[in-house]
Amino acid sequence: MDSEADDGDSTLKDENCEFDDVEEEEDIDDANTDDNEDDINSEDSGTELDSEDIIDSENSTEKMKLQKKYDTKDESDSVNNNKKRKPNEELCKKKKQKISDSSEEDTDEGEYASDESEASEVHIKGAVKINKDGTWEDIYGRLRAKDGSVISQKESKYVPPALRQDNSKQSEKLTRLRKQLKGLLNRLTESNMHSIATTIEDMYMNNSRNDMNESLTSLILDTLVTEITTPERLLIEHVVLLTVLHANVGTEIGAHFLQQVASKFDIFLSGSHDVENKMLDNITKIIAQLYNFQLFDSKLVYEMLRKFCEFFDEKCIECILHVLRSVGFNLRKDNPLELKNFIVEVQKKASEISEEDKDNCRVKFMLDILLAIRNNNVKKIPNYDVSYPEHLKKVMKGFIRKGNYVTQLNIGLEDLLKADEKGRWWVVGSAWSGNQNKDKEQTEVVKNNESYSTNILELARQQHMNTDTRRNIFCIIMSAEDYLDAFNKILHLSLKNHKNARL
Repeated sequence: MDSEADDGDSTLKDENCEFDDVEEEEDIDDANTDDNEDDINSEDSGTELDSEDIIDSENSTEKMKLQKKYDTKDESDSVNNNKKRKPNEELCKKKKQKISDSSEEDTDEGEYASDESEASEVHIKGAVKINKDGTWEDIYGRLRAKDGSVISQKESKYVPPALRQDNSKQSEKLTRLRKQLKGLLNRLTESNMHSIATTIEDMYMNNSRNDMNESLTSLILDTLVTEITTPERLLIEHVVLLTVLHANVGTEIGAHFLQQVASKFDIFLSGSHDVENKMLDNITKIIAQLYNFQLFDSKLVYEMLRKFCEFFDEKCIECILHVLRSVGFNLRKDNPLELKNFIVEVQKKASEISEEDKDNCRVKFMLDILLAIRNNNVKKIPNYDVSYPEHLKKVMKGFIRKGNYVTQLNIGLEDLLKADEKGRWWVVGSAWSGNQNKDKEQTEVVKNNESYSTNILELARQQHMNTDTRRNIFCIIMSAEDYLDAFNKILHLSLKNHKNARL
């Protein structure tokens, strides 16, 4: 037994020494197991031992074996953990060495990296673009510094989207469009008018309407308004084409063309009236034919004729003759009262001119035509032929699509000339400042008060006619010659809505 205890103590000492060396762990375990087997065999070989001592020794050996196993497992786990920790510590040391070396070598790069890290933090907070100098741009396009303060910049004017395009591309597109339109207008005749009108309609759908209106208007005016007399057939065909487009595409085509014609008319009328220059004559003929095909009302034509009467020179008399020969009977049919007033005004102007001008053949011829139109006598007008315009009116009905019609514009000359100031009320959606109605009403009241005598105004005051409307009605009734005169004067007051109750 003593020998066995000595052997156990020796083995424990050996194991404690061997555990210090991790690399020879497995060999030591094998050696221990062999020694234990030899001890067990030696125990079996002893003949002199008692059975009780043998049982005690076996139990002790089993306990020792179990203890050894648990100790070896704990030590093996600690060794494995130490093995894993060693390479991780070595890698951390290497990384620290590299970082220290790079920071010592490139100090400037380190500072720049710190700036970038700060900018990245700003970018996370809402920066759209980060610059190299540390500034950044927010979602509203404002330039900000590193600390977030807004950097003031010079204010730039707002550029609309239409002007942001490249001018060269836009000019090329316009020149190509003008060439295409010019080629169509050069081939314009009665036979191919329908095909040309449909082609121009498709161009309106594929291009800007403003570009189309300006290009078409400028090309037609360049063709028709020249220093020589334009053939009447050519002029009427272009007017018919405009009328078809006015009905099929939109009223803004005729309105835009009419506005440009009116501005040119005002320029030529205020300029020199050279008889040999036929530009004013051609403009007058265009306006007359536009009225003939019912693009606008007779109001504009009568205003144009009154402008000619103000000057009443040889050139203006010739233009009056053009209008009367073209659409004189249409004017008589639409508004005979205005025509009568115009004839009276012309006769008055003719009587006021000098004797030399009275003997002028143009003045005599104009007066004869005015009398013929007033008396509805077509035979007295030389070379009066309206067969071709009437034929084109019938043909034009087939060119206009079903459901469309020519919208007649009730525009005055003053509205067209002041369109840039007041606006274009005839265009849908266009801004219009309108007339100052209050000022007009005040001036009319002042004029009416001045026309009445002081006795009648005193009577109106005594009868408590304290408003302008009641005072005017009272004065008209008291100063009228008869009931018809009073009725006509009250109609001229143009009372509306609640003011009718004052009657």
